[in-house]
Amino acid sequence: MTAEIEDISFGRYLKKVRQKKGLSLEEISAETRIAINILHLIENEKHERLPAEVFVKGFLRAYAGTVATDSDEVLQLYRTSLDRHRETERSAASHGETGSRFWRRLFFSLCALGCLMALAIFMSTLIRQTGH
Repeated sequence: MTAEIEDISFGRYLKKVRQKKGLSLEEISAETRIAINILHLIENEKHERLPAEVFVKGFLRAYAGTVATDSDEVLQLYRTSLDRHRETERSAASHGETGSRFWRRLFFSLCALGCLMALAIFMSTLIRQTGH
């Protein structure tokens, strides 16, 4: 992979090549039979809205072929971007679980503390009554 390509993501790379060749998304869509909204999602790298990975890979190969660029490089950029996206999602999900666990533990800890205080008050009252 060339140094120029390593610093750019798959969607921006394809858009840059397409624009350099003077092609519109409509022309890419007509040539590849990929819906324009999918092409927009690819160029904007909206992983969460793209179809299944197997379809995206086919779309990327077709798009790369239409703009006469190396599809293997585009697929490598896609895999890198997808890995980053999945890691971000895992991290966000993990953070959400951690926050949820914190509040749940805090609630149960406060309940346990309340029960201990109620027991202590009950015991001290019982001791005072039996002592008099």
